[in-house]
Amino acid sequence: MRIYRVLLVEDEAESAEIVIRHLTRFNFYVDHVTDGRLANHSVRRRRYDLILCDIMMPQFDGFMFLESSAAYITSIPVIMVTALHDRETVLRSAQLHAGNFLVKPVTQDTLLDRVLSALVLKPSDLLLRKDFPFSVLTAGRGEGRLRIRIDGCPDAKAREAVEQLLRHEALVAPPPANRDVTLDVQASLALDQNYMQFLEFVVQEIMRVFGVRARHVELCGSLFENFVGPELTEHPTLGQCTLRFAE
Repeated sequence: MRIYRVLLVEDEAESAEIVIRHLTRFNFYVDHVTDGRLANHSVRRRRYDLILCDIMMPQFDGFMFLESSAAYITSIPVIMVTALHDRETVLRSAQLHAGNFLVKPVTQDTLLDRVLSALVLKPSDLLLRKDFPFSVLTAGRGEGRLRIRIDGCPDAKAREAVEQLLRHEALVAPPPANRDVTLDVQASLALDQNYMQFLEFVVQEIMRVFGVRARHVELCGSLFENFVGPELTEHPTLGQCTLRFAE
């Protein structure tokens, strides 16, 4: 499956909440920042499939962001989200290679139409997060290594499910039997907006239950296909793990 990563640059909380609510029902992960400077920082550290950018923002507006970030966003489609749609705005946006517009107030149908068009997707490419229930299971064990597979979107009982599995494995092979642990994490985990915090919780539980250090936890799976270094290092525990990119 494919999770599309979207950068939303919007200083109005209500407008941002509408966009996030509509998109995260589907296979979109939304990073939200409130001004152009933060957006500039984000595009230097992460890969995005799409940028939704407000124009009118205090201090560092949407146009300033596009101008200052040009070298990093040349291949990323940009949709300007704005209450303005006059000739000057259209011309300046076009000069900055941002010819797509989404006029406020934003509705779900219009938002999805614009996003699908910008990403050259069909409605059939949309996946509902509710169709990907969470699962965690033992995928292999032996020779001092335990392999755990995580799939689907975490729900209210996901942490409890992880705790139960780890307790069971500790009974099957008491510490220090499992000296190394591989976490095979599927891309569907990113359907949850807080998936990195959840993943850090899983690693911390592995360390606690099996008495291993973070460097003995290997992260692999389709979740990490589009990762860049800073995404893990921003989370203290995950940054110490070994990352093996999906083949």
